[in-house]
Amino acid sequence: MVDNTNCKLILLYVLDKIEIPLERDLLLSICYYDNKWLMYHEATEAITQLEAVGFIHCDFSNKQYFYSITPKGRQCLASFYTRIHNSIRESISKYAKENRLNLRKKQELFRDYFQNQDGTYTISLKIFESKRGKALDKALLDLKMVVDDKDQARYVYENWEDKAAKIYELLLDNLVE
Repeated sequence: MVDNTNCKLILLYVLDKIEIPLERDLLLSICYYDNKWLMYHEATEAITQLEAVGFIHCDFSNKQYFYSITPKGRQCLASFYTRIHNSIRESISKYAKENRLNLRKKQELFRDYFQNQDGTYTISLKIFESKRGKALDKALLDLKMVVDDKDQARYVYENWEDKAAKIYELLLDNLVE
């Protein structure tokens, strides 16, 4: 178990190294489920405490809470980061380096589908603008389409992450000539 101060420092270190605002659930998933750097309950309390003292900032955007480190939080981290065990710092740095782009991509893209009354399915696909240090609230593309069945909806849903950039590029090239 990590003491409360180290828990807060680890959260600050994660936000600093990943360099993008993270959804609350994603931040908790990284720190608890994926890496076991922190216990879930302690991490949720620490997030609340860090926000209360102004070390992290919370933006509410697209029905999600996004957390980022503030200048005051960076200053605190710079003074006390050595209190985080070296192996945890190395693990966080490695994780951030290996996963930063995927984490950004995961938050820049939205996908969902639902069944309509007539049995067809509506698919909602979005690409959000990426801005360092800001929550993603401006949709660059907001596309809804209706397909005949659940298999088609699921196929589009599952392939959106891989094809979103190409679809955006094709639309832009063909519509803005």
